[in-house]
Amino acid sequence: MQKRFCACGRAVYVRYGWTGAVWTPEFIFSARDNGARLAHCPACGRSLEIDSLR
Repeated sequence: MQKRFCACGRAVYVRYGWTGAVWTPEFIFSARDNGARLAHCPACGRSLEIDSLR
């Protein structure tokens, strides 16, 4: 699991899931969260893309 940051500064955690053919990034709210995946930053609403996170 990786801790990355949105351009607004909000921390987002990234884990990778195996889809059967490739590994894909899954964005979650916190390191302890096993629930819903995020598609947008919870702070600014920006769409989460692995290459845009620092």
